[in-house]
Amino acid sequence: MRIHLTINLLKYFIKSTICNISYILKLPILFGFLRKNKVIVLMYHGIVNPCSENPLKNVYGYKISSIQFEEQMEYLSRHCNVLSASDAILGKNVSSHKKNVILTFDDGYKNNYTHAFPILLKFKLPALFSISTGFVFDEIPLWFDTIE
Repeated sequence: MRIHLTINLLKYFIKSTICNISYILKLPILFGFLRKNKVIVLMYHGIVNPCSENPLKNVYGYKISSIQFEEQMEYLSRHCNVLSASDAILGKNVSSHKKNVILTFDDGYKNNYTHAFPILLKFKLPALFSISTGFVFDEIPLWFDTIE
């Protein structure tokens, strides 16, 4: 048992050391090369209007402002290959030159449609929206929304 724990700690130490050294030397390209044709999934919860939203409604930081979101989408549209989830699963339109990214929205907040959707349309970016059906049918809010 003790040997197994020591081996796992050693593996962790070696991996973190290699990663830290690569970033110190500004070599994240090395790890990008090793992850060629992989897909990064970016998960969003809520997009809020920074001027009108109560800051207490974002206690856990699950939501970002529409300004931040638009800046991120502009960056992704220029520097990444944003795929639909179905294209990624089928291996269609996967880039070997740019980072492949899937955008997802969890919980199905109204602001995903009112704030995020117009920005996604502006940059012609696909996204996957997951709707929490428990709230839709039972009208029971998610636990962290109840706390906020």
